[in-house]
Amino acid sequence: MAGFINFLAGAGFVAAMLGIGALFERDRPERRMLSDIVGMLARLARASEAAGKAPTPENRSQMIAARRALADATKTAYATLIEKRSHGRARTRYTLRTAAVLSLVNQLSMAIIAARGSEMEATARQLDAIAAAYMTRARRPSDAASDDSGAHEPDRLVARLAAAMWPSSSAADTAGDALPDTAHDAVFSAGLVKRIARRLVLGREVVISAVRLSLCMGLAVAVSRQIPGDHSYWLPMTVAIVLKPDFGSVFLRAIHRSLGTLVGVAIALSLAAVVPKGLAFIPVIMVLCAFIPYAVLRSYAVMVTFLTPVILLMIDLVAPGPAASYDIQRLADTIAGSVIALIFGYLIWPRSQEKELGKAFADTMLKVGAFLAAATVPKPEDETGLAQLRQTLLSSEFTASRALSDLRTVLGRLVAEPPPAGREAASWFPAVAGAERLSDAITVYAEGRRLGDPPPDAERAQRAQAALAAIAGVGKPADEANGREKDDHFGEVEAEIAWIRSYLKRRPGTKQAQPTSPEPVLR
Repeated sequence: MAGFINFLAGAGFVAAMLGIGALFERDRPERRMLSDIVGMLARLARASEAAGKAPTPENRSQMIAARRALADATKTAYATLIEKRSHGRARTRYTLRTAAVLSLVNQLSMAIIAARGSEMEATARQLDAIAAAYMTRARRPSDAASDDSGAHEPDRLVARLAAAMWPSSSAADTAGDALPDTAHDAVFSAGLVKRIARRLVLGREVVISAVRLSLCMGLAVAVSRQIPGDHSYWLPMTVAIVLKPDFGSVFLRAIHRSLGTLVGVAIALSLAAVVPKGLAFIPVIMVLCAFIPYAVLRSYAVMVTFLTPVILLMIDLVAPGPAASYDIQRLADTIAGSVIALIFGYLIWPRSQEKELGKAFADTMLKVGAFLAAATVPKPEDETGLAQLRQTLLSSEFTASRALSDLRTVLGRLVAEPPPAGREAASWFPAVAGAERLSDAITVYAEGRRLGDPPPDAERAQRAQAALAAIAGVGKPADEANGREKDDHFGEVEAEIAWIRSYLKRRPGTKQAQPTSPEPVLR
């Protein structure tokens, strides 16, 4: 009973501290999120200018990294916004404004990529000023005060972004009232039955993950009953952490937890040998806890290295007897739990990285193909149709970017697996990089279409779309791609499609494996 009361007291203290912080600045996490995204736009602008003026490998890598970081952050922001909106029945001024800001972020990223090589330092400085002012609740920067239709496209969008982040109350109310009732319902809301059904639908991977976890937890509890000690829950807890259903690398997490625990136990034993037991442990625990937030950013193993001695010293502080017995028990339970997770949650199950990555790549190419299809439709004659074209381009570009972000996540997880699985996954790296270059080339072309450029001739567009469909495995195998047909922006798209098709035929692990050719220059 005393332990339960102590637990409630600790939980209440943490909740009280969080509540006090929320009273002073309730929207700080969201404000930080948007501020960071605007800062990423500034880095993308500088990287775009550098890559266009001096297309060295370093500059190209920096631009790719900046674009990836922005795409990942924007995807997370949309997911956060949808999750927040799903808990409320009515649209709020916050969700409307944030959705408008994220939409402008997508437009601005397209304009920055399309303007590669242009002078972007002034744009980057404006974005940095907006990010800093928004985070500190300062006034809107004066250098982003007007939306001049004759200005440079990125600068015009920066002005619109600033106006969306610092709206007047009347303008915000008018904008909210002017929106039709169905403007955001499809994205941010749904009926109660639909929401519940959507959350209850389980995919094959979820079911398999649940079966693995239940099997290993049953074994862990059975084994823990046979091991003497006061903290037998450590063994099933290790299994649960290693096999937690976030679809990360089980192998890597088991190794990291075992190594981190081993080093952490050594640190705890060393500290217990030189620091007198009692209140002297408190400052040591405080110092170790101060390193945990930084350790989390490095790796799971480093985090466990600092967390393990904190837990052991806290147990030693209140438990009678020497600390060594708990240290050894912690290490033995962790290793036993990791072994159970590796054998019964990983090794005995059939795995096919080739099939999983191939499916993820095909799904991504379908979304990139939809982006290309939206960018090659004939230009509407009326303003309504033109506005719809621009919105379709923006939506399909974001969908493609999100799919590429998910593909990189899958690839990064599978590459961490031990050989030969890791080597198989690594052979997909050039193909994924080619898909990202293709998306960039379509973005440059789509930005021109959004501003009024004509589409390519119908047969040329159909050939490119058919080639993409063949790559995704949903169309007839097309004839060998001719690559760039003309020296224009759409020619860049054709060249990237041809390179991806060529690489997939030569990729290591396929029947026609050949040495890979160098990647094309990012223009």
